[in-house]
Amino acid sequence: MIDVQRLWSKAAEAAVLGSMMLDPGVIPDVVAQIDGDDFYEPNHKTIFDAIMERHVGRAGIDGLLVRQHLADAGMLEKVGGLVYLQRILESVPSAGAAAYYARIVKDKARLRAAIAEIEGLSRAAADGADVDELVEGVQAAGVKLAGRRTGHTTAMTGRALAEIITSIRDGRTLLRTGFRDIDGAVGGFAHGEMIVVAGRPAMGKTALVLSMLRRMERRTLLASLEMPADEIGRRLLAMDSGVNLAMLTTAHIESESETEAARKRRVDEQERAYSALWRTANGPAFPWLTVTDETRTLPKLSAMIARIKPEIVAVDHVGLMQGPGKSGYERLTELSHGLKALAMQYEVPVIVVSQLNRGVEAREDRRPRMSDLRETGALEEDADLVMMLYRESYYRGLDDGRADVIVSKNRRGDVESLPMTFLREFTRFEDMTKGSGHYE
Repeated sequence: MIDVQRLWSKAAEAAVLGSMMLDPGVIPDVVAQIDGDDFYEPNHKTIFDAIMERHVGRAGIDGLLVRQHLADAGMLEKVGGLVYLQRILESVPSAGAAAYYARIVKDKARLRAAIAEIEGLSRAAADGADVDELVEGVQAAGVKLAGRRTGHTTAMTGRALAEIITSIRDGRTLLRTGFRDIDGAVGGFAHGEMIVVAGRPAMGKTALVLSMLRRMERRTLLASLEMPADEIGRRLLAMDSGVNLAMLTTAHIESESETEAARKRRVDEQERAYSALWRTANGPAFPWLTVTDETRTLPKLSAMIARIKPEIVAVDHVGLMQGPGKSGYERLTELSHGLKALAMQYEVPVIVVSQLNRGVEAREDRRPRMSDLRETGALEEDADLVMMLYRESYYRGLDDGRADVIVSKNRRGDVESLPMTFLREFTRFEDMTKGSGHYE
């Protein structure tokens, strides 16, 4: 039998709230560790939320003002009235120890969450759940509980700021994509960021991601859920060698009507193509890239990141990932939050490929908008950077090589549309002014 008293500390919760009202200067130290959901007692959560509303609104904070705030909201009597608020204020040994009290509250919250996960898995086992499902449940619980840990807290001292300035000077803050216009607009990808690359089918989403990864040449984990690894390999070979992708994916069937001259041209072209492919394969190749299709859930992706320790993670595409939630909306919302959490936990950029909904096709102007992100607004909210692909020539039945990378969200700068060249036969993107020669 679990001792309920171990699940929470009434004294610590009260001491946190009392400290915040007695000395609002400790609030940053408190909120760096806990939020309202970490309180066990509902009344304490209500009081905490009231304090935070005043803090965010830059309103004064003390026992009297918080009492009036609760009274105006009709919540004062529900939390125990003036008597209970006074008792909380009197319970604080020292407001200077607020961070210590907050740590106790956080640890108790994590303990309750762990017990809830264990009990849920025990019930599932008793109900005859599949072993693989139970193992995956354990992994999911680990990721969820890890996410409840206290995050990084950095005091903005002169030393910390000096380190930031040095990293900016040395170019260590952003990973450049290698594309002039993209880097000019967004600077590159930062550690802990979630970057969404979105578009309708056949716009070139995978080609753009691979083109960026190829230029970056950083240790990369690509969760390819739509294409097998050998298809990714063919695309990289076409990209590097300048050999038409069609030659790598389809076999030539000889025709009786083929002339000797045509056959000779075809054979010569094939020999040149295979020579180029062997030069690519015998060169540096792509040792920086690991491709997997075994990471369809957040726990499996997290475990793979922990094992491989990549500098960049890419998921193609998020719609094929499996996750909790009874509806597509709930599933994608949880996946979006989880991918952003992984980016921050492992301090790597996470590139998330996403389909756009069919509403794009129904409009006369088919240029994508943020509202076209499939089924949920969570991707828009969680992403630090959103790039949408649009090729007008696709809808006109032509292929003029023009593609627009529409930067629809950019935490570091403006939103704008960037014209680029898409060499479809080589599945390669280039800056608009670059020629159509081999990849550099």
